[in-house]
Amino acid sequence: MPPADVRRDGRPLTLLIGFFDPFYAPHVVRLSQVATGGAQLVVALDDPPEPLIARAKRAEIVAALAMVDAVVLDANEALSVLRPEVVLDDREEDLLRTSRLCQDVWSRPEQA
Repeated sequence: MPPADVRRDGRPLTLLIGFFDPFYAPHVVRLSQVATGGAQLVVALDDPPEPLIARAKRAEIVAALAMVDAVVLDANEALSVLRPEVVLDDREEDLLRTSRLCQDVWSRPEQA
C-alpha cells in the first residue's frame, strides 16, 4: 500500500522498518511487542541484499497479522508522508524516536 493510503486513526503511529525475509516466529514476537503500546502499527518493508521472498509476498504475510494496521513498501516515503511518532528499525534492532531522523526528513523541501 502506498503510504498516502494509510489512514491515521488518532492513535500515535509507530513505523517499523524491516526485511522480514525470511519471515519466522521471532518476527511475530517482535511485532507483538511493538504493538502492545496501543499505537497504530505500520510496517515498511525493505529488501535485504539477496531476498529469498518477494517483497509483495512478504507484504501479504505481514499484513495478515492482526497487530499490523498497514504495510507499506517504501520506508523513506512512509517517513515523509506519515510523520510517525516512533520509528523502529528492525534491521538493526535500533530504536529511533521522533528526533533527528524524523525532523531531518520533515524539514526537507517537498519535491515537485
